[in-house]
Amino acid sequence: MTKKVSHSFLTKAFAYACVSLFLILLFGAGCTSVKSGYKNYQQYRSGEYREVLKRWTAKSQVYRGFETMYLVTGTYRSAAFRRAYVSKYARAYHLDSAAAKKMLTDDLGMAEENFEFILAVYAAEKDKVKLESRESLWRVYLEVEGLKRQHPVEIRNLKKERTRLKEFFPYITPWVEVYRIRFKNVPLPESATSIHLVQTGVLGTARLIFSIEN
Repeated sequence: MTKKVSHSFLTKAFAYACVSLFLILLFGAGCTSVKSGYKNYQQYRSGEYREVLKRWTAKSQVYRGFETMYLVTGTYRSAAFRRAYVSKYARAYHLDSAAAKKMLTDDLGMAEENFEFILAVYAAEKDKVKLESRESLWRVYLEVEGLKRQHPVEIRNLKKERTRLKEFFPYITPWVEVYRIRFKNVPLPESATSIHLVQTGVLGTARLIFSIEN
């Protein structure tokens, strides 16, 4: 004897099938979206900017015995670096072409006025770093072959901006102090091949050396 399939059973089966199909489509699209987003994020963090950042970044340290007294990583915001930075910033904040162009023009204008550096500093006695203070154990200078030693025109602690900056300067960690240091831009001798950002004091001397393009 053949059993009759009730109308209610067919209705429920059809409903279950529709729900299953909907979930497959939903999660399938979701996975594609997540994969696409991850791919874009990886491209955003790598590529040209990473190479330019590496090119214009230097490190130095001061030891006393086996103890690290001072550890610094810094980036020289050269014209070439600024171009890559603005490109990355424009993508991150979805700037239109006009806004990105203005930002680049302004940034390159600042490069003509100042030698500018971003520094991430770790020290054993963190409270005594305070590069912006006269009470700091450290003094900061800019040295270029053929020129007199320069003193900074600005040293600014960027603690309020570190959340944004660490995306552009991945060496920024919770254990460092972040600074922006500016020196007046002066014509460089043709013989100059590097810029030295010197931090010195009673504990020793850290020297960041940046090769320059003439």
